[in-house]
Amino acid sequence: MSAGNMLGFPLGKGVSKFDQTAVAQAFSNQPLYVHQGQSSALYRVTWYACLTQAASSSSWIGGVNGFQVVYSPAVTGGSVTSPAQPLATGQYNTVGTTIGSGIVMCEVIPGSNIGFSFGYSSSGATPAQYAIHMIVEYLGDSTKF
Repeated sequence: MSAGNMLGFPLGKGVSKFDQTAVAQAFSNQPLYVHQGQSSALYRVTWYACLTQAASSSSWIGGVNGFQVVYSPAVTGGSVTSPAQPLATGQYNTVGTTIGSGIVMCEVIPGSNIGFSFGYSSSGATPAQYAIHMIVEYLGDSTKF
C-alpha cells in the first residue's frame, strides 16, 4: 500500500508542472506530459487559475468549458477530453473573485500525451490577464491496482 493523505488518497509523484502568469490567450490541447511507461498508468492533474488583470470592458477566463484534460485512455483508445470544469458563473472580470481550480484523473496508455485546454475571451482596450498553474502527478501503473 502506498502512502496516502488523511483522506486515504495516494500521494503522487510530480512529473510535470505548468506555471504561467500574465496570460492573455486560450489553450487548446497544450502538451503537459508524455507517459513513458510500458503499461497504462493513472495520473492526477491539479489546476488553479485566477484573473490577475481585469479587461477594460469584459472577460471570461476559462470560457464555457473551463479547464479540460485531453488524453488517450487504455479503456477506449483514441483521444478523449475530460468533462468541463468551468469557473463559477457570476465571477467574470473581477480580480480577487474570478478564480477556479480542480482535479482531473486520467488513465493513460504508453507513449500518449496528456494535454489541457482552457478558454479565454476579453474585450476592451485593456486585455484581461490571468495566471494558471498545474501539476501532473504519477499515481502508479493502473494494471497493479
